Amino acid sequence: MRRLDRYIFRDLLGAFAFFVLIFSGVVWLTEAVRLIDTVVANAQSATVFLEFAVLVLPKVLSKTVPIAAFAATLYAVNRFNVGSELVVMKAAGQSPLAVLRPVAAFGLVAAMLTLLIHTQAVPQATAALEDRRKEIRTALANSLVREGQFIHPAKTLTIFVDDTSREGEMAGLFLHDARNPARPVTYSAERAILLRNGDEARLLMSKGIALTHDVARNTLSQVRFDEVTYDLTELVTADASRRKRPEEFALLDLVLRADTLPSLGRRGIGPYVAEGHAILVNTGLALLLPLLAATALYTGQFQRRGLGQRIVLGVGLGTLCVLAQILSKSTVASDPHLFGVLYSAWVLALVFGALLLVLSRPRRPRLRAHEAGL
Repeated sequence: MRRLDRYIFRDLLGAFAFFVLIFSGVVWLTEAVRLIDTVVANAQSATVFLEFAVLVLPKVLSKTVPIAAFAATLYAVNRFNVGSELVVMKAAGQSPLAVLRPVAAFGLVAAMLTLLIHTQAVPQATAALEDRRKEIRTALANSLVREGQFIHPAKTLTIFVDDTSREGEMAGLFLHDARNPARPVTYSAERAILLRNGDEARLLMSKGIALTHDVARNTLSQVRFDEVTYDLTELVTADASRRKRPEEFALLDLVLRADTLPSLGRRGIGPYVAEGHAILVNTGLALLLPLLAATALYTGQFQRRGLGQRIVLGVGLGTLCVLAQILSKSTVASDPHLFGVLYSAWVLALVFGALLLVLSRPRRPRLRAHEAGL
């Protein structure tokens, strides 16, 4: 690698580390909000939240590394222009390839890092995160003894206990069951106790009232009871056959053997095929987006006011490539036979880069007929 290539490559790596930190922090915060909901709803500690935060980080990095590589290239090349280094390069007769060569090497590093995260870190972290979530959601017996808090063991179930005893007895129980949206039921009881027998779990409520809301008729019925049993087995039984998410499988299985994977959902192999090809496309974009950014900024005529217009052009073209990837992934998830649509993001990046190179070629002046001696 020549001295100029090493100089550009080193600046790209420095900017890349900065943008990875910034973008990952922003995306991680959005994921952290969802994690907080899970932790708070199941009355878990801050330690569990930190565990979840670490496990979700590989997925965050898989999304942000290609974008950070693109932003780092824009930043570094623009900094070269501000420092008049681009002017010196062009004055010395350096072609766009002089800049694209170290950018291509940098893009290969970003692509390898993206592929490594997708194939190694994401499957392991996702599997550990989903297992941990399942474990917390099924630990209902432990969450019920937390008095004075609204507990949500499931999205359609809310439990509140006013007071508990060491023997596991509960006083002032409130339970809202909305598993049937057409007829949600609300229980309130003076006393209750959780009964466990192997994998079975039942909540025995005493001296209370049950309110049933008929949504279709918009009526509310009331039933008083001395004792009633509420089945919690499906909530407290650990499911050993948890359906795996597409991110948990190996890349080759997703791309070549998606129809043989276990735990396929009701949507079939669509999400699995889409995830596998999306990994390949995302890896390719980690290489192509930096090249596109460098081409957009280095080509064209010198502008004394800076590269503002070129930066806007590069951001716009890169955004179109990323949007093509996002939109086509949902299409492939619905119809896996259209997996080729995902690679439209590659096609757009290559076409945009080629057009910028062609349009930036200096044009020879056209001579008039009498000036040419004709």
